[in-house]
Amino acid sequence: VSYIHVDGGASICRSSQALAGLQRKRSVQDERLIELIRLASPSKRLLVLDARPAKSAMANAIAGAGFMLIEHYTECDRAYLGIENVHAVRDSYLQIFAALGKGHSLRTAKARAGWIGHYETLMKGTQLIMQSILDGTAVLVHCSDGWDRTAQLVSLAQICLDPYYRTVNGLIALIEKDWLAAGHQFDLRLARGAGINTLDSGDSMGGIVGKFI
Repeated sequence: VSYIHVDGGASICRSSQALAGLQRKRSVQDERLIELIRLASPSKRLLVLDARPAKSAMANAIAGAGFMLIEHYTECDRAYLGIENVHAVRDSYLQIFAALGKGHSLRTAKARAGWIGHYETLMKGTQLIMQSILDGTAVLVHCSDGWDRTAQLVSLAQICLDPYYRTVNGLIALIEKDWLAAGHQFDLRLARGAGINTLDSGDSMGGIVGKFI
């Protein structure tokens, strides 16, 4: 449980992906836990938001993971948000700097790199979480490992829903509980301590990034 809304008590929960696999494995304990989360909400309903594109969830099932078998969960709905993974975001990031190196404006560079599309899918997911919570429906958010897209979604939703998280102390608390405590890999994602050439994708993009940082 990441957040419980003060008006009504609907909760935002988070997890990693289910380990159902191609054999469609079930967990009685998991199903009972989800049921209790649902029953604690005013509407007695739960919305499961898979941050990934549906095809990614299907592909992960081959490796023994995948998605929840929603038919075994009472009064639960599921939606796929279609947010791309960190590799796609990194590629867009590098494309921005490549475009800047060719003299394009930042606005044009972001548009051509698909960066604005990443923002759009993320904010649509945030809006869906907010509306569900305000309607009294509990929300469970997950992606693959649960520390990238999941952290972004639940954090943005809390900032929008609760004025406390729009204060300095609230933002610090939010980063601590939904990023640090949840295991977000800051060193890996920010390439801290790594040379700029580690961003090179095989052409001159690494040098271009270094020029603009």
